[in-house]
Amino acid sequence: MIGFGFGTRRSKKGGVGSPAIATIAPSATWTGTAGSGFASAPSDPQRTTAKPAMQLMVPPNQFFTDQLTVGVMAMANDAGSLMNALGLEKVIVYCEGASHDITQPVLRTFNDANGRPVTYLGWWITLTHPGQNGEAQVYFEAVPRDPAMQARVIGPYSFFPESQLHDYEIEVAASQPVLTGQRYQTIQDAVSWVRNQSPRNPLITITEGGTYDWRAIGGGYEGDGYLTVAATQPVFIIATQLGYLRIQYDGVRFQGENITFDASQLSQVYHENPNQRQHWFDGCRFVDARPRVTLENGNVKYFLSMSRDSAYFTEVYVEGINDAANGASLVRGCTFKRGFRDVFTGARLAIGNTIEDWTSGEFRTSVDALSVSYSGSAATATLEISGLNNTADRIVTMKTDGAVVGTFTIDRNDPSSGFYWVSDLVAYINTLSEWQATLLDDSRRAAVLNGNALAPSDVKSGPLTITAWFDHHADLWQSISNPTENVIIWGNAGFRLGLQNLAIGAHPYRDFFFINNALHSSETDYDFGLLINQLGGVQSHVVAAHNSFPNQAVKLRTDMTGVQEYDPDTYCLMAANVFQAMAWGDEADADLLLSSNHLHAGSSDPAGAVTTTLGGDASDLFADPGEGDFTPQGALRSSRAEPFVLHDLNGAKRSANSTKGAVR
Repeated sequence: MIGFGFGTRRSKKGGVGSPAIATIAPSATWTGTAGSGFASAPSDPQRTTAKPAMQLMVPPNQFFTDQLTVGVMAMANDAGSLMNALGLEKVIVYCEGASHDITQPVLRTFNDANGRPVTYLGWWITLTHPGQNGEAQVYFEAVPRDPAMQARVIGPYSFFPESQLHDYEIEVAASQPVLTGQRYQTIQDAVSWVRNQSPRNPLITITEGGTYDWRAIGGGYEGDGYLTVAATQPVFIIATQLGYLRIQYDGVRFQGENITFDASQLSQVYHENPNQRQHWFDGCRFVDARPRVTLENGNVKYFLSMSRDSAYFTEVYVEGINDAANGASLVRGCTFKRGFRDVFTGARLAIGNTIEDWTSGEFRTSVDALSVSYSGSAATATLEISGLNNTADRIVTMKTDGAVVGTFTIDRNDPSSGFYWVSDLVAYINTLSEWQATLLDDSRRAAVLNGNALAPSDVKSGPLTITAWFDHHADLWQSISNPTENVIIWGNAGFRLGLQNLAIGAHPYRDFFFINNALHSSETDYDFGLLINQLGGVQSHVVAAHNSFPNQAVKLRTDMTGVQEYDPDTYCLMAANVFQAMAWGDEADADLLLSSNHLHAGSSDPAGAVTTTLGGDASDLFADPGEGDFTPQGALRSSRAEPFVLHDLNGAKRSANSTKGAVR
């Protein structure tokens, strides 16, 4: 199995290096107070046309004593290509009255929180300590090569040059005596003490391995930087008090793989206020070791997401959970395994991640739950179920000759209510004269019977078998905002998936980039054949280029109506992708540039497309996509064209006549 994304690739970088990165420090007018170095701070213009997409590659609010390298990922469509500096003239970095122009993105290699080298393409710069401590504000401005576009400014982001990294350092050791202000036996006691000191950037180090049940402490706090929690021995964090981990300290950095959140005993790491410092999960682990289809009271095991609000996730290992990094500010170099539902829905930047065995198909597979029949003299007998899957107060109604003879309101809150389980429904039906019900499976609660509503169905002429299944499906990314603007999904790879790879629509999308992603769908998954990429809604400057989807097709939904109707502008681009097929829902829209895509043999060339190539299929276009090797083979290797993006998924530079898809 190959490495995935140059964010996590360890070797064979194909020209990848760490070239000299420019430095910048606050100007002499900076007093140490945030913003004091600016005569006039940069501002982002109100959007009237296309802008570059740009997102921060590192969490803000970091302290440093010497220097700190920070950067952004930024790009724009430059007349149908991103080959020249990702479509940008430059990225300008502003730091308290000083500025620097970065004219090219570079591949930077550095060690992650666990000491492993990682490489990311970005617009990088190194902040240096000017000799004055304080809070320095940094802005980034992406200037497009296309003069008809607007620039985009993001910031301010605060960084802190200081004489020492941590103002407090506390130890946690469960078996050692308490030393006030130095060592505590529980994490919450250490947090409680340090929080009362009004810290700026403290460190708590757990020095004894084991399981720590982290309990809430009341109140709330936010420092200038982060409360870093690290461990010198493997520790498991659970939260049995509330069922979720409520730290009541916004801005905690969980650092290193010695920290594992046991997701079987906590449903989320809580964050108090979306406007305060976000949590940062840095090289730690989230694991639920139970089987994926583990039911709790007949329902899907309870887990919300790794963190509430908009956390930062860098090189995190994730296994066995659902909706993992939804709403994140940054998802960088993470590994996602054996999960279900969405991966990183609503994330602003997802780069260099690996996804393996992620599907909701097992939940959607139905089981026979009960059979119902009627043996009386009425001419007709029917059973119907109202409501949507797993919603409250669904009603089962039994009728004979059109008249109601019984109703059963399903309860989804109290397993002991007598109205919760399929067996409860069976028992009720058997109280009705001349009605018979047989329990076939009681593992799933009655709220998921038939999946969704069941129209009146005959039980007179023979037994009616009713199934139970959960109506969950999985997406790589979906929008959580309306409109959606300034999103980058770059260099992510996955296999054994049951995901909808690219599905955007139903409201406006602006400045959205989906580049160098390679995703293989499992052909044995329950949802295989139902999964399709769809683009809909009003779209401005939405670009999908050099993606490899061996066995998913794309539909451009001009057949929809209202807000769902696909309406791209002339800044939209779909180029050098590999899809099973591509088709317009209805009439083609000439504003979209469809260029140099590769489709399976037997597919039709979409109207308006240029230089489309056809040939091969999922079995022979890639080396071994089912195990994550997306090296081009066969008809794909011979179907070359001028590339649209210089670097591929693995960080290698594409030649002037390159293969299509994510890997050169």
